Amino acid sequence: MLYPFFELSSVALAYKGNFLSNPASLGYSSKELSFIYNDTSYIGALSLWNLGFYGGKFGKETFYGIASGINVSDLFLGSIYDVRSRSYGIGMLWRGYRFLSVGLTVNLSKDSTKYSAGIGVRPLKEYITLYADALDITKENFKWKAGAYIQPFPYLGIRGEINSDKTIYAGLEMAYSKLKFGASADINKPEKPSFGIMITDRSITPKLSIHEYYYSKKVSSYTEDGRVGLFGKGKKFYDFIRALKEASENPRVKTIFLDLTNYALSSAQADEVLEVLKEAKKKGKKLIFYSEGYSLGSYYLASIGEIYMAPEGDLALLGPYAEVEFFKGTLDKLGIKVQVFRVGKYKSAVEPLIQDTLSEANREQIRRLLTTTWDVWLKEVSKNRNIPVDSLEKIIREYGYLSGEEALKFGLIDSLLYYDQVKDMLKGRKYKGSVKVDTRAWKDDKPKIALVIAEGGIVDGESSFSPIPILGGKTVGSATIRKIFEEIRKDKSIKGVVLRVNSPGGSGLASDIMAREIKLTDRKKPVVVSMGSVAASGGYYISAPARKIFVDKRTITGSIGVFGLKPVLGGFYSKIGISREVVKLYPHSDAYSLWREMDSTELRRAQELVDYFYWRFVNHVAKGRKLPKDSVHAIAQGRVWSGVDAVNIGLADEFGGILDAIEYVKKEAKIKGDYEIVVYPKSKGILDKIKDMMKLSRFEFSGVKVMYRLEYDIKTNF
Repeated sequence: MLYPFFELSSVALAYKGNFLSNPASLGYSSKELSFIYNDTSYIGALSLWNLGFYGGKFGKETFYGIASGINVSDLFLGSIYDVRSRSYGIGMLWRGYRFLSVGLTVNLSKDSTKYSAGIGVRPLKEYITLYADALDITKENFKWKAGAYIQPFPYLGIRGEINSDKTIYAGLEMAYSKLKFGASADINKPEKPSFGIMITDRSITPKLSIHEYYYSKKVSSYTEDGRVGLFGKGKKFYDFIRALKEASENPRVKTIFLDLTNYALSSAQADEVLEVLKEAKKKGKKLIFYSEGYSLGSYYLASIGEIYMAPEGDLALLGPYAEVEFFKGTLDKLGIKVQVFRVGKYKSAVEPLIQDTLSEANREQIRRLLTTTWDVWLKEVSKNRNIPVDSLEKIIREYGYLSGEEALKFGLIDSLLYYDQVKDMLKGRKYKGSVKVDTRAWKDDKPKIALVIAEGGIVDGESSFSPIPILGGKTVGSATIRKIFEEIRKDKSIKGVVLRVNSPGGSGLASDIMAREIKLTDRKKPVVVSMGSVAASGGYYISAPARKIFVDKRTITGSIGVFGLKPVLGGFYSKIGISREVVKLYPHSDAYSLWREMDSTELRRAQELVDYFYWRFVNHVAKGRKLPKDSVHAIAQGRVWSGVDAVNIGLADEFGGILDAIEYVKKEAKIKGDYEIVVYPKSKGILDKIKDMMKLSRFEFSGVKVMYRLEYDIKTNF
């Protein structure tokens, strides 16, 4: 019986659920159902992941059996057992290249052992497949066959075959979505064809559609690495921005509708989304936004399109502010002192622990940060809504908090509607993303770009996540990052790296170890940084060696400075009735004890160490950014900058987000055509996530703990 599917035509062509010619194909893991029929025979085959089941009738004989397969790199191995005949079979497929497949099967029965071997080649990817087999090889004889399969379109395939009996067969396949139909026959006996139908778990062809689509999304909170919630599993920002980009580039998608009611994007994320929407608008897409009420952040994004709000909603345009919380008063009441060692006029990370108010230097840098980032907000909204900046500022000063009617009167929104009324405006069908097509490729040889996400405080050792911030929060560990970059350097399919940094920094040692891995990797393949909302102190340290740095206009960056601190808990211990005695061999053995303050000699030595590490930081940035050491020192001293300033002073190269960084890596790595994004860290299992939750953050005092960190968040409202 001639099988109507070309994957069953050769020992070398078997693929996924079509395991009847070689059980090794089950190593692909799939869910497929096939049924084949001609005038005297029929057979059904079902594959579920790595297992296969079959049964049928050939002439007057029935048969049924089970098969399985595994995959080890480019090698696929399988076995099959026919229950009725009690015969065994084993199979092998080797697919080291996209264009070559080699297959071998051995059939063991009571009467004989038969071997079959085949080879398949694809000179033009999956468009043309040529194959040749030696079948049922024994000491006495063997049979052979050879053929070709041509697929001019994803929906149509044509096959021809000749065998050792000089019989010529022809076949035709038609496929759509997850369904394939095939028919084959001896050209001299066309009245006795074989027919087959196959249903798969993954589309074989793209879907055809003449419909108009709209893209609809409820925009909420997206972390960079997806670590959020009880078990650290949430939505990744890259997945959202990639899907939005895909929709914006699809010509059948005419409208993009974003519900901002639960909006919680960071400023950097909002700017990246805004850039994608600008390109969509240029392509003629209609942009519609809805929210029950708007904040400064959600309104900023919505300003690019038509803005609708619930009739009882409000628009909060109160203007920008930042607030810093101070803990010195609390520490004083508890009898706790903090000794600080720092370098940099603006290195204000420790101020909340030792002061009650902002220093003038800190006030200056925060005001500058607010001014430059707010200027971005004003100009963008002014341009998008065609409202002069002066008019916007007047509304903010005189009203700030606006009702729906007031917002409508000033032209800040387009209409007051309920959610269902806005949904009724959408025409066409909802766009659910493009379908991933199974091209039946022997090997996926698409080049890859690694997206490594470094989000959270930088710590020594492994990364961890706890849903309770005071018990650890989200951390990026040097050991975890080192393993990731080691894997990337060894993986020849990965051609470049985008490092997404969203970190206020942390351990100086861990930062240096991570930076070393970036340097080593960039020697072999390009490493480019995309900065999120914050890439300060240690977050900037790990970014400096990259080939190029993309930054958002409102990213908090810089803070090139160092601090160390030592809590003194002696007063607190005394208040709760704890006392101590010390036995030591040298005068300064207990210098880092939590009980006592350091003396003048110990303070001087600790400061010398911090000074030393500061200049290491400065030299590190100077070398990475190719700037004079004195120039780096002038813009360092612990000062934070907005992305706008960072580009102007050379701390970053240009404005852009993840997608821009990926495009740059693509050019640097000379990738042409299709490619794949591989996201690191890879998802963890439930047990590993529970282990992460058990890890507690700690502060070690085996010396001055050098911290490259923006220790507190500058909380803003936009």
